[in-house]
Amino acid sequence: MAPAGSLGTGDAEALRAFGIDLEAVRARAEDTFGPGALDQPGPPGERRRILPFGGRRRRNEPGRTGHIPFEPRAKKALERSLREALARKERHIGPEHVVLGILDPDDKVTAGVLRKLGTDTATVRNGILRDLPRAA
Repeated sequence: MAPAGSLGTGDAEALRAFGIDLEAVRARAEDTFGPGALDQPGPPGERRRILPFGGRRRRNEPGRTGHIPFEPRAKKALERSLREALARKERHIGPEHVVLGILDPDDKVTAGVLRKLGTDTATVRNGILRDLPRAA
């Protein structure tokens, strides 16, 4: 089984309560973006080598380095993640902020996925906020 990264057992159980299987999400992400797609980044200053279609070069192989551009919907979700963190007066963007950023009630794709899982954006958002410590 792959490591859960920054998500612990409690996080996996909370997601499971919403009908989300963390290991299935990880497997789907790795199928789409390549092995280790959800792994934590390396130490600060370490540059990852990027290959098309999610492949990776070995550490000593030459290749280009850089970033993968975000699609407009992903940019919006990341912007909302930042706003969520700032609204909570937190100095980091964690998985909880990213999930809150994805839960835009106007996003028909997200709403459709959640509807298929038997829930909606408001229910998931309220559940996450209920479990987070109060903002300072």
